[in-house]
Amino acid sequence: MKAQLDAILQDHIANGEDTKGKLLGATFAVVTKDDVLYLGSAGRTSPDLSSPAWTDRSFTWIASMSKIITIAAMLQLVERGLISLDTDCRPLVKELAEAQIIDGFDGDTPKLRPNTSPMTLKHLLTHTAGFGVDIADPDLIKWSQVTGRKVNCHDWSKAGFDVPLKFAPGEGWYYGFSTDWAGQVLEAVTGKRLSEYLQENVFDPLGMTESGFWPRKMTQISEEQRAAYLYRQEDGTLKAGLPEFNEEAHEIESAGAGIFTTGRDYAAFLGALMAGRVVKKETLDVMLTPQINESQEYVLNLIANMVKDAFAPEFPAEPKLTHGIGGVINVDDIPEKRNKGSLAWSGAANSRWWLDPKAGIAAMIITNVQPHGDSVMTSLWDKLEKAVYQNLRSSST
Repeated sequence: MKAQLDAILQDHIANGEDTKGKLLGATFAVVTKDDVLYLGSAGRTSPDLSSPAWTDRSFTWIASMSKIITIAAMLQLVERGLISLDTDCRPLVKELAEAQIIDGFDGDTPKLRPNTSPMTLKHLLTHTAGFGVDIADPDLIKWSQVTGRKVNCHDWSKAGFDVPLKFAPGEGWYYGFSTDWAGQVLEAVTGKRLSEYLQENVFDPLGMTESGFWPRKMTQISEEQRAAYLYRQEDGTLKAGLPEFNEEAHEIESAGAGIFTTGRDYAAFLGALMAGRVVKKETLDVMLTPQINESQEYVLNLIANMVKDAFAPEFPAEPKLTHGIGGVINVDDIPEKRNKGSLAWSGAANSRWWLDPKAGIAAMIITNVQPHGDSVMTSLWDKLEKAVYQNLRSSST
C-alpha cells in the first residue's frame, strides 16, 4: 500500500515553480486503534523552491478539522458528569441566553424575536442550535450591514460569533458557530481556557506536542515547520497570502476552527480516539450514532448537495448523509470507498478526515490551500481513499 499511496500523493504535488493543478504539500495517514498503517508526505511548505520539504511535522492551520478534537474534549465533561448532552447551556453563557431568532426583515429592519427554547449541548454539537455563518448566510450578511456591525467570525471574538439564530434550537439543521459556543460552555464548566483544558486532557496525554491555539507562542515549532497559507487563483496556480484572522491577537480560542497542528499529531489523535484513549468506547459509539431527525437530514443533504465539492466530494452522486456528534455520517456504503456508518468532516483549508468503524480505520490529510472544495484535493482524496480500500479488501480475501 505504501508505494501506491506515495505515488498518488506525489502525482498531485508541484515539483517546480508551476503550481497549476497541483498542491504544494500534504501529509496523508491511515491508522487503526493500535497502529499506523501509513504516514506519508510530499511537497514543500511554500512557493519558494528553496523552502523546506513538507513532512508529517509541517505545522499548519486546520480550520474545522479542530472540531472533532474540541468536541471529544467536551464529551469528556459528559463522561465525568459535569454536564450532559441535554443540559440547557443558556444559563452558562450570557450570549446564548440573550440569543434572538431572526425572521427576515421589514425593509432594512431585522425582525427579531426572543428564543424561549432550551439550547442544549447536543444542539451545539450537532449544528441544530440555530447558528449560521455571518459571512455566508444572506440574512446574517444583511443583518451585519444594517446594524453597522464592525466585527465578524474572523475576529475570533464573542462579538464576532454572536449572531441571531436562524431558527429555535432543535427545529432545523444549519452549519454555523455552534462549536465555538460549545467551547465557551466548556470554559464555563471547567473554569479553564479551552487551550488549557485541551493541553491537560488531550494534547499532553496523547503526546501531541505540536498542537495548539497560539502558533506564535509555540516556541517548540521551528520556522522551517511553518507552512504558508495558500490560495488557489483563477488560473489554477497557487499564491501565498495572509490568513483572514490574526494569529497573535484574538479574544477567544475558537473551538470550531482555531487549532494549529501537524499530520503526525492529528494521526495520533485519530488512533487514540478509536482506541478509547480520548473518550470511552461507549462515547465514541454515541458519536457514530445519528443524532438528527428526518427534516434536519433533509436540510443537511440539501446543503451538502449544493456545495458538494466542499462538503461531500467523496460521493460519486448525490450525498445521503446524517449527522453524528463531531461529523457527518454516510447512510450508505460509498462504492470502492468507506463503509456506511463512517464519520467524517473537513476544514476550510482543504484538510479532511474520516473514521470507518466497520473497517477499523481512520484516515486524514493535512494541507493548507483555500478556498474550500479545491478540485486538486478532491482528485487526490478520491484516489487515496480508493487505494486504501483496494488494499484493505484485497488483503482480507
